[in-house]
Amino acid sequence: MPAFKGFKLQGAKVAAEKTPWGWTAEFKLPWKNFPEFKARVGEVIGIDCELCSSDGGLRVDRTFVYSGPAAVGSPSAFGRVKLVDMIEDDSLKPLGRALLPLALTKSANYAWLYGSVCISPTIEKSVARLEGKIIDGDGKVRTTTAGNRKTLDGGFVMWSGSWELFDFPPGSYSVELTALDKEGKVVTSRTEKLLHGNPVPKQ
Repeated sequence: MPAFKGFKLQGAKVAAEKTPWGWTAEFKLPWKNFPEFKARVGEVIGIDCELCSSDGGLRVDRTFVYSGPAAVGSPSAFGRVKLVDMIEDDSLKPLGRALLPLALTKSANYAWLYGSVCISPTIEKSVARLEGKIIDGDGKVRTTTAGNRKTLDGGFVMWSGSWELFDFPPGSYSVELTALDKEGKVVTSRTEKLLHGNPVPKQ
């Protein structure tokens, strides 16, 4: 990659540990590798981590932790990380995409939508409940679910919910997920667009 031409990595270390449920990994990357950068509170850096499984043969799985495949071609596509001394609750509200990683699955034979969320360990202890709403194009809440929450081996907390869309007219909707604390205050949230059915094009 041209951006790293002449770059020499020094003092970097990686350690991994296998667990009953998978594995964990940590890395150390000294700031001295970047002499023109001063690490201080409020600075934003780009970072990415690609998990690639091949076992010496063909690649069978590929996952990007912070960004996506575009990060292979340019650092401009890296995820953004802000350096802080401590985590403040209000600073987490706009980070729902990272704190509530989401997978949506839509049934083709009968109109059900299924959602799975891993509640980040960063906020897990603060989240008393998670709500999932389907909102139509006019901003009206059409259906809501409290879903189910369970802790997997290894300590990961998962939330799963489902919504029946059978009687909804075709069109564009939004899936809104909101993590709330025990007092009902928003910890963080995220919204994803959803196309339901086969809308008739406007004349």
